[in-house]
Amino acid sequence: MKISVYFILFIFYSCFGWIYESIFCSYFTEKKFINRGFLTGPYCPIYGVGAVLCTAVFDETNSTNIFIIFIACAVGSCIIEYVTSFVMEKLFNTRWWDYSSLPFNLNGRICLYGALVFGLAGTVIALVNPYAERVFDFIDNKFIDRVAVLIFIAMAADFTMTIMSWRNLNISLMKIHNILNEKLEKTMEGVSQKAILIEEKYKDGIVVYGKSLNKLLSIPIKKREMRFLKAFPGLKPIKYSAVVDRIREEIIKHKNNLSS
Repeated sequence: MKISVYFILFIFYSCFGWIYESIFCSYFTEKKFINRGFLTGPYCPIYGVGAVLCTAVFDETNSTNIFIIFIACAVGSCIIEYVTSFVMEKLFNTRWWDYSSLPFNLNGRICLYGALVFGLAGTVIALVNPYAERVFDFIDNKFIDRVAVLIFIAMAADFTMTIMSWRNLNISLMKIHNILNEKLEKTMEGVSQKAILIEEKYKDGIVVYGKSLNKLLSIPIKKREMRFLKAFPGLKPIKYSAVVDRIREEIIKHKNNLSS
């Protein structure tokens, strides 16, 4: 197949993965809607990568042994997820997900449940794709190429904006971290003793207020930056994990005060 066709399949399965992640985490884990994924758009590239690799491998082997396909997809998906978790942690100094609470997990990066789900999904993809790919035979190649280029440009822009938002979030977390630890350095009181106040701006995000050197500081965290905390409920920046936990606690308190 052409690269552009593989890319379209990558986008399709990335979107499907986003739907699965959003539904599962929204209704079975967090009990509220969550826009899952590192990027802003409705796609989770890790699913697209796995699906395209599955397509490429089994297109070449023409294997129809369901057991072999299932085992290969389960093992392959675990490798992809483990490597992705490790690389993202090193690149962003952050743990994005953690399966430590689930049985049969490996370092919290992968788990048996995920292996079974992805193994099943990969088996379906391997068996259905040869028929689905025939759809592209009826579409003009130039049209496919143009669509692929446009989507690639949109994803590149999304990636750029996401990196900028992540950088801005880390700057805000650093400022809050400094406020929380200022009192710790002077009086040896715990970080949890330093007062901060959260004000939610429903259109713009939140504003964190705190005192530093007896001056009241306001630190805005925009909605697109707060999205990381909502998209990954288990997100733990290695350096600012306590800050993220504190922000979540204060948001809950703020909402409880509004409802009472």
